[in-house]
Amino acid sequence: MLFHVTMTHTPDNCPGHNKEQMPAVLASLEKLGGVAAELNLKVHFLLWGAPEHVAYGLIEADSPGKLARYILAIDLKQDVKVTPVQHMDAVIAMGKAIMSQSQGTSSEGSPSQGTPTPGYPTQGSPPPGQSSFPQS
Repeated sequence: MLFHVTMTHTPDNCPGHNKEQMPAVLASLEKLGGVAAELNLKVHFLLWGAPEHVAYGLIEADSPGKLARYILAIDLKQDVKVTPVQHMDAVIAMGKAIMSQSQGTSSEGSPSQGTPTPGYPTQGSPPPGQSSFPQS
């Protein structure tokens, strides 16, 4: 899965203003390559937007938990927003699949079942990542 990550910290918590924080932050940043390799992540980019106290990343991870471990390896108190994203070609394919489903009808005039859109649950199935165990 591909994730866009936005990390922000306050000026009061900025290592640029709190020089005693800088050694720990720099050491943790220098280790990020090893952390990514250990967790089998692909970091497409990690960019810092100083002086705005923000960083941006585009990171491929097979689980949100591994991504969280990577982010938490940065020794800096910060707010993090993680957004799953996909390449434009996947969006185009999904849009075409949705259009073909909405245009298809059965011989009785009712909408056809068609092929499920990748990444979207079929009717009656649980959303991705949720169990279909019966409720008691």
